[in-house]
Amino acid sequence: MPAHSDPAPAGGRRVPGPRQGLPALEMELLFDELDRCLRCGFCMAVCPTYGATGQEQFVARGRLNLIQQQFHPLPVVEAARAAPAAATAGEDACSPAGQVAGNHPPRKVAHGVDRPPTARRLEIGRKQFKEVIFSCLSCLACETACPPGVPITRLITAARADYVSRYGIPLIKRVAIQGALAHPFLLREGAHLASWVQGALFRDRSPGVPDGMGVQQPRCSLPLVGRRVFPRAARYSLYRRLEQIPRPPKARRRVAFFPGCMISAAYTDVGVALASMLARRGVEMIAPRQWQCCGMPAQVHGAWATARRQVLKNLEIMESVLDQGAEAILTACASCGSQLSHHMLELFEVSAAGRTTGGQDEQHHTAAADRSIITRLRRVAGRVMDATVYLADVLHYEPGPFALARPVTVTYHDPCHLARGQGVRQEPRQLLERVPGARFVEMEEADRCCGGAGIYFLEHPDLSDAIQRRKTQAIAATGADLVATACPACMMQLEDGLVRSGAGEGVHAVHVLQLLDDTDRPPAEQRRYRPTSEPVKEQREQGSQEEAMERAKQVAAIRGNAEKTTRGQLRSLARPVLRYNTRVSR
Repeated sequence: MPAHSDPAPAGGRRVPGPRQGLPALEMELLFDELDRCLRCGFCMAVCPTYGATGQEQFVARGRLNLIQQQFHPLPVVEAARAAPAAATAGEDACSPAGQVAGNHPPRKVAHGVDRPPTARRLEIGRKQFKEVIFSCLSCLACETACPPGVPITRLITAARADYVSRYGIPLIKRVAIQGALAHPFLLREGAHLASWVQGALFRDRSPGVPDGMGVQQPRCSLPLVGRRVFPRAARYSLYRRLEQIPRPPKARRRVAFFPGCMISAAYTDVGVALASMLARRGVEMIAPRQWQCCGMPAQVHGAWATARRQVLKNLEIMESVLDQGAEAILTACASCGSQLSHHMLELFEVSAAGRTTGGQDEQHHTAAADRSIITRLRRVAGRVMDATVYLADVLHYEPGPFALARPVTVTYHDPCHLARGQGVRQEPRQLLERVPGARFVEMEEADRCCGGAGIYFLEHPDLSDAIQRRKTQAIAATGADLVATACPACMMQLEDGLVRSGAGEGVHAVHVLQLLDDTDRPPAEQRRYRPTSEPVKEQREQGSQEEAMERAKQVAAIRGNAEKTTRGQLRSLARPVLRYNTRVSR
């Protein structure tokens, strides 16, 4: 299969193609890393999929064994005609770790008689290989726990790419990854159209929350997704809303913002909150419309040609904004930040290391050309920064004069690609502790994966739900009113778990940036907890929570008096003003 395109599934039965192109070269380059695995089992304690299934093949150790047998099969010593019941306890008889056995002694299989072992090659079916390899969440937990530091996620990603190069991409993934996510304009316009018709199929679960936030649930069970909760499609794109935010008159700093797909099309309030806070502090934010998807969905699902194209387009934009004076490229999505800061380099390191594709790559990248690209990528990757880090460490964020309408308890979920992918753990917590009127509580296993992983729920719904339940139970145990996070995909997964399970009745998932916005017009999620749309002056001292509650009572009394206004007084208003107010209220 040529390396220049991501193959589509063939009609009828899929016929595997030869191993060639970048995925095969990546595996050759990394194959020696498999020998570093000590089979110690440390990954078993932290792997979400192993915790949900208890099967050896769904942990890093089992997956690495499977990859080794798939690419360079080793002789397997196994007792002749051993019964399935003879498999060791806790290990699947079909799993690689249960079968790769050079260390297993001859087993007694009948009436205490030892049968001589026989050597054969382990045969692995395509469906089993796909199920095990693609069920990995890429949460990086196993890499953090691995004593020898085996690049587990990179090996699994390369194995996926090799699978895709031979068998193609399933239709659902092809539509999502090479359709909507590969064309940002179509994604934004599709969200705009969906916002007008979503009420026919979905029931709004966030009444009173304006456009740009909130969730919805199907009115009936739908194919593939059932009754899963989704964010509402934004009627107005992020870029249109950012045009309404005035630039700071005397900007002291300039940054660029990479919003990612979900913030652009659904959670637009997150981007608005960041732009508003930065403008208040004299920072100009650039948000080019030409941004592509960061490339992580395509890369982790094996569509490397699509991912390389997206990375190269974004590289040009990042170089452009840096040339315009931007001191950093901010992200508010953990996956996007992890991809732009280092994962995108992996797509070019194979040929940059001297391995070439034999002229099959569409752009005929030579080793020298890809080394040049690596140099450019490293320059821009060093300027990528999560927005919470920029607020905490660069701007030393302190909230302005505002208060929450009532005291709330907030907990925090660590996104995998922020905590382990970028090493950012303390900054979001430090910012949440500074929100007046909010009490921060820590969650058990705060950095354990929530089971989101983008479109993981479409391919592995049972695993996703099982991992999700563990997280929602941990949230409910804190007694928090809000669970904050720094990743839109985690927000969607957490909100779905809280709504469908009922474990956290009345608990909402929000982005950290939304609770930090201290401007005159906070975003939708913030309005749930702010007494008015205007900032309330507050002294940050003991007793501030009681003062905020008293102010909320005063605001309620003012609103009650306003409702007593007579119709005659309203008619005395000018007709244009009356029409405008009516249109706004609608």
